[in-house]
Amino acid sequence: MVSKEEEEEETTIAMAIKMLEKHIRKLVQKSGPRPNKIPNKLQRLLDHTRHLLLDLFQKRLTLKAFLQWFQGEWSRIEVHLADNPVLILQNALQHYLRCQDGLVLLTSGECRHASDIQEAQRTRYPSRLPSLKERNDGYTKLYAGEYYSGTGWDEFHNEQVGIKVLLKEALHNYHKTPWEYLESKGATDLLDSIWDQHESHVKELQQQLQSLKQRMLSSIQQKLQPRNLKFATQDKMERLSLVVKSQTIDLQRRGNAFQIQGLVLPSSKQCVEDWMFLGLPPEKIFVNSGEKQKGPNGQPKRRRLVIESSSDSEGDENDGSIEKNSSKKAVSAKLVKANNPHCQSSSPISNNIQGLVVSIKETSTSFSTSPDVALNQIKIQMGVNARDLEDARESLEVEQFRTEEGNVVRLKKVLQRALSRTNPDDDEIWDARECLRLAHMEAGNFILWETTNGGDKARDHFEAAKALVEQQQETHLKMAQRSDFDSTTWKFLNRNLYYLLGQATVNVGISIIEAVNKSLHNRESKVLKAVPKLKAAKECASKIRSNIDSTAPLSLEEAQDLLKADQLESVAGRWIGKAHWIARQEDKAVETLQSAASLINEEKVKRIFTGLEEDVLDLAAECLYALHMLVDVACTQLEKLVQSSAQKGETLLEVVKKTLHDHNKTLEFIHQNYGNVNLEDFLLEKDLPTSVEITNHLDSILKWWNGLKEQRHCPSLVDTNSQQQQHHIQRDLSSATTNKFGMVSDQAVSYHSIPSWGSSRGQRQSSQRPTKAPSQNSLPEPISDPFIPPITPPNDYRLWGDKLFWMYYEQKHQKIANKSSLPYPSCAPPFPEEFQTP
Repeated sequence: MVSKEEEEEETTIAMAIKMLEKHIRKLVQKSGPRPNKIPNKLQRLLDHTRHLLLDLFQKRLTLKAFLQWFQGEWSRIEVHLADNPVLILQNALQHYLRCQDGLVLLTSGECRHASDIQEAQRTRYPSRLPSLKERNDGYTKLYAGEYYSGTGWDEFHNEQVGIKVLLKEALHNYHKTPWEYLESKGATDLLDSIWDQHESHVKELQQQLQSLKQRMLSSIQQKLQPRNLKFATQDKMERLSLVVKSQTIDLQRRGNAFQIQGLVLPSSKQCVEDWMFLGLPPEKIFVNSGEKQKGPNGQPKRRRLVIESSSDSEGDENDGSIEKNSSKKAVSAKLVKANNPHCQSSSPISNNIQGLVVSIKETSTSFSTSPDVALNQIKIQMGVNARDLEDARESLEVEQFRTEEGNVVRLKKVLQRALSRTNPDDDEIWDARECLRLAHMEAGNFILWETTNGGDKARDHFEAAKALVEQQQETHLKMAQRSDFDSTTWKFLNRNLYYLLGQATVNVGISIIEAVNKSLHNRESKVLKAVPKLKAAKECASKIRSNIDSTAPLSLEEAQDLLKADQLESVAGRWIGKAHWIARQEDKAVETLQSAASLINEEKVKRIFTGLEEDVLDLAAECLYALHMLVDVACTQLEKLVQSSAQKGETLLEVVKKTLHDHNKTLEFIHQNYGNVNLEDFLLEKDLPTSVEITNHLDSILKWWNGLKEQRHCPSLVDTNSQQQQHHIQRDLSSATTNKFGMVSDQAVSYHSIPSWGSSRGQRQSSQRPTKAPSQNSLPEPISDPFIPPITPPNDYRLWGDKLFWMYYEQKHQKIANKSSLPYPSCAPPFPEEFQTP
């Protein structure tokens, strides 16, 4: 029986197609004397659209009913998790996978199960998605599946073979811009409304499934109190694993091995009651699973089960014998039944759904007394598997990355739709651009800080965000021509746009620097490309200030914008200083960082920024980060002067002392003027050291330097005016180390640097994973005793290289060639043929 909702939807779809068909017919007739009939190609595309919309509606109703039933079923069985966790979790994961595959059917239409594939092969309207060529890399495809239903969302909207594109191409002979013409006539209004409703419903279903996933995890954690609970939902690699007491449960889907008997979303099951047959019967849940089996000697038998479908075994791929595979399957079934009477093979669900890999292992919690037990084995006995944790983290990163990228793609389509309207709404376009800009910024930040080697990809997102802000500025200029123009609001929006432009520009520069940090060649030339970007961000801060009348009393918004401008300039200056530091321009780095750290003014804060506590603290944190980087740069130079000038070292030492003093002075100012702020919480949130830690750090630097000055015999403290020879060969800090330098991200860092200087606000914490780079793993232990004099080069040098070559050249007529008498490492380069004596 057809419901009222179905009748209304079918009527709406029929009206939408009829309206579109009517205006297409008029457009065809306008081009010349043609019969009152639409060409067959156009008619077939319209029929395919009608079929697609009806099928999507039916499948959406089915998925909605199944998801409602699944939510109720989980509420019923979650209370019995402790009684039979394996059966309940396997059953729940199977239902979750049906929901996942159902959403795929609604989106791309990929068919993963036998019945869906058969239906796709019999349909009158086959999909065009498999015909797409490879991507730009030449070997990957966006639609890699073999079969598609032909009724997914992508089937209509795909930019290469979608129905909409094909309609435009077919109508191009009748009009230059056919789709825009149809939109201007209102022919697509009802169709667009249907697609908007569909997107809204699908998004709601996705949110419900995500909410159910979190609810499942919460129930499992509460009822079972497991260790190493992991629920990865990466497509075709879903996996639920946990350790309950001494039992390890691992449920996973491997590619296309998981199969559902029947259609995933049959149109005949659009009510909650239609799915009741999949519920777990009570007699299966309340099975006495606490009784352990015993061996022939009465001892408990260790149980180690791996339940796999025959279609997923390696024997099926490598051996074509049907009888052998059947025997394996029979033996496997007997073992499962003998060793685990509560296995899912006796469940009615397992007869319908095959290919879900279930692994159950009994592990002992007692530690081995053997002295050579590996540390990893001890971790596993405690229920901690470092590799699984790392895999889970990477899986979550991939899932989050796809979510961020998906948001960008979705919001791009929203903006394109707003721009393509016959009468575009400026407010709608403004909002769509802002949402897309925010999505680009979030995606770029995630790629930059949460993934490895993502600098270039993150930069593309930040450049896109910057371009969107520039488009917003063009639209903003047109607002001054409106009748309802308000100069105050216009200036406020103008300042905000400059701030957003500065944010995107700063992130472009940061992504360049972070990409350089991971490279090994031409670091100095590459990193300086970021400086113009960062200086452009400082110009945005200046433009924000120029849009504020300094002679009039400041409003709350203007004061906040001044603080934002200072914060933007401080961030840009700090990263400019880091760029100069990487380029070995230490003097410029010190000068730039001093300027970036001086943007917080106590008198100005007291006079202007009263009541803006949070904004002032953010500015203070940025200035403190610049101070910490300044200490790092100064200490690095100071340690280089061990073999150079003591006088310049004293100057740098004063810079370090003043910088650390300014740090404590800023903290004291915060404590005095913002007494309601918990200073410890502020330092913890911003990842900043306390005043005591700074004082102790300064004392250790002074002790180290004073100890060096007491060693008068050390040639490292000789004044620069001394005539004593020095070793002038510049060492490459990216490939070699001295006694006072370590390597972090291939950049020289002082051993007297502050341990933590705001890594959460622009620095990724170094990973603990082992690396193959010898420059980071085979460092010599630094000499921590400041009273041990450094190794000095000898005063006399043997000639080698070019100098030795010209010596040979001048003496060639006397036939003096004493190469063999020269000890290593002195040697001459290959003697050119034109200089050789015959």
